[in-house]
Amino acid sequence: IASGAPGADKLAPGSVMVLTGMMVGKVTSVDRSGDDTVVGLGPAAISDVVKDGSLTWDHQPVDFSKASLRVWEPKAPPAKKSSLPSFAPSGVAGAGAPLLDIPLAVLAQSATTSGQVGDYRYEFTPRVAGDQVKFDLTLTRDAGGFVIAVESHVEVASMSLSGNTAVSGGRTGGFSLDADNLTGHAKVSATASTGRSHGPNTITGLELPMSIEVPFVVAGIPFTVGIGGSISVEPSFTSNDATVTGEVDVRYSGRAGLSIASTSLTGTGAFDPDSTDPQDVLAGVGLTPVAIIVKVSFPKLNFGLGFAAASAGASLDMTYSFGPSFSGSTNIVPCAAQPENLKVTAGLSATFLGHDIDVASAEVYNRNWDYLVPAIQGCRTG
Repeated sequence: IASGAPGADKLAPGSVMVLTGMMVGKVTSVDRSGDDTVVGLGPAAISDVVKDGSLTWDHQPVDFSKASLRVWEPKAPPAKKSSLPSFAPSGVAGAGAPLLDIPLAVLAQSATTSGQVGDYRYEFTPRVAGDQVKFDLTLTRDAGGFVIAVESHVEVASMSLSGNTAVSGGRTGGFSLDADNLTGHAKVSATASTGRSHGPNTITGLELPMSIEVPFVVAGIPFTVGIGGSISVEPSFTSNDATVTGEVDVRYSGRAGLSIASTSLTGTGAFDPDSTDPQDVLAGVGLTPVAIIVKVSFPKLNFGLGFAAASAGASLDMTYSFGPSFSGSTNIVPCAAQPENLKVTAGLSATFLGHDIDVASAEVYNRNWDYLVPAIQGCRTG
């Protein structure tokens, strides 16, 4: 900022800087060199901005026309026993600047990012089209005859947010956030096969190094809505020359929210999901049981002060899980099965409120489906 800007001379580490409608953060450093002052900012709590008062927003739309995409360098954590490397965005919590900062005009044209982590190659394409955010992801592995392919197509329609918070004496007394009209569609297919060697049964987790961010201004205070995603894959093979294939296709509409009273977090919401029977694609080959478990989270909806990727406070995560399996041809009746789950969870960061909370996450919604091929009693267990 310009060194002569009103209030610039009062900035110091530990103070809070608010650029109305643009940015808010707690000052971590100040460099007054020449005509410009360079200010380092970290996450701020609501109680850092409002000492006494309340904020309320009612059915305020999330304006996707103002969306931008930030992509970070993948970062692999230390390897864990019996697990492939995973990665997370290094830009989270101010750990680094994004490699890309793509405005809506480019985002609408489908910007594809790809890379390699361990034996897995990933490619994802997020895009904003009108009042929808769409997302395509492929995750593939082909090493030593052990092949995995996961293809995801997910989308979330226009949404609005309602909420309120009250602060007294610099302490947040309560907070609520509701996604009033959360509507979307997910179609995810997975295939896993082995050659002469089925290799280790490992789990790979992939936190997508990107965030679609939309400014969300309440009473001049700049909040941000962030949309991200993640995927994990867990194969389970006990024989060579085996294959299993499945697909989840779920549409949903409803609302999800969270509220905190005192120090207790509660998840609220209701959905009307519809799952398509995967009998046309559910199949397996093998002498003994084989399976693959896939979990895809999208949207991972974050609501925070400043940039969502750096200071996400409240979160609502939609997760689709499915586990196609095959009993093995040595079974009396060879069966393919696929349990599915749609789960919504709410989370809240204590640093966002400015004080501790007892529960960091809460369940909003949980629905299960079970599919069998063939759909006969001999394929049912339990």
